[in-house]
Amino acid sequence: AYATLELPEPLVLARIQSALTDVPVAQLMAGDVREAEPRLRKIMPRIGKGFVRYFTPHATTVEELREWTKTIVEVEGRPVDLLVVDYADKLIAPKENGDYAAMRVVYEGLRIHAEQTQTWCWTASQPRRGDKGRKLIDLDDIADSANKARVADLVITLNPYEDLEEPELV
Repeated sequence: AYATLELPEPLVLARIQSALTDVPVAQLMAGDVREAEPRLRKIMPRIGKGFVRYFTPHATTVEELREWTKTIVEVEGRPVDLLVVDYADKLIAPKENGDYAAMRVVYEGLRIHAEQTQTWCWTASQPRRGDKGRKLIDLDDIADSANKARVADLVITLNPYEDLEEPELV
């Protein structure tokens, strides 16, 4: 289940199909699915169904995502294996003041949902924008709230090495 708070559903579907079939997103968005259809039919039995739904950014709560996934379970008769939220920073927490406390409620709500439903939950977060220098992004650069990393089981940062020296792996 893919909850998007940023991109239109057709674009999300095209990106997923492109990743699965190696057919360019632009080709799929143009409606040319001749290459993609047979490739998708071949892999579908192994990957199962996917659901994509657009939610209004800065107006959607974790509870609304819970209700959506509950509906999927009722219709499909099986649990959702993975909930992708693109991205949780755009969810809101009712009755919370400020991004710091709101993100604690949002990320903890997603964690509780994942635990209760035995579902993986993946999301992303933007780093702080304050440092315009060319430094590596790490856990000290979490935007809005360090509660995001405190709740997560796994945090990955992605850094381009274009002008930076690649760090040595120890």
